[in-house]
Amino acid sequence: MSSVITKSLNDELERIPARKRTVFMYVFYAPIPLLIVPFILLRIGKWIDRRAGLKGILPKPLNYILAVLAAITSSFFLLWSWYCMVRIGKGHPFSQPDLNMQPSPSKLVTTGPFALCRNPQSFAGLMGFLSMALFSNSVGLLFAVFPAAAGCWHMLVRYSEEPGLERKFGEEYSDYAAEVPRYIPLIRRRTT
Repeated sequence: MSSVITKSLNDELERIPARKRTVFMYVFYAPIPLLIVPFILLRIGKWIDRRAGLKGILPKPLNYILAVLAAITSSFFLLWSWYCMVRIGKGHPFSQPDLNMQPSPSKLVTTGPFALCRNPQSFAGLMGFLSMALFSNSVGLLFAVFPAAAGCWHMLVRYSEEPGLERKFGEEYSDYAAEVPRYIPLIRRRTT
């Protein structure tokens, strides 16, 4: 069923010139995960804090220092992974393996941040979320909203993105997935 929907959507997308698809990506699609969703999640976290009478995670300025460190880590991994997807994979950072919105990488990228974890953009998002929670000093954001959002994101990656990569790159992706952790860099699977 989903493959029929994907094929139909791809047929429609192919009728739109590539330049218009790119403009759509940056004007309409990119702000959703980068600006709108974080704003909404922050508001929910602050609402939880007010309703539950929660005061904060850490004392100031420690929360700001840790927030800045998490933001720097997030930005570094995000930009590094985008660079590798474009330069090495010859694809677009906002691409999906089964959807022809933007060109997806034609080569499986396994170097740079992708040698540390399979989803460095997701790791960057996790660090960005942690930075936002620390900066706002929101207990609700960190301990209620974050796990729910991370769980939804994991479902998207696990059941949409990874099967698409496996279909596209086959055994090469399967071998890579067996060796490299999904989200957290440098945490290797124990082999027995």
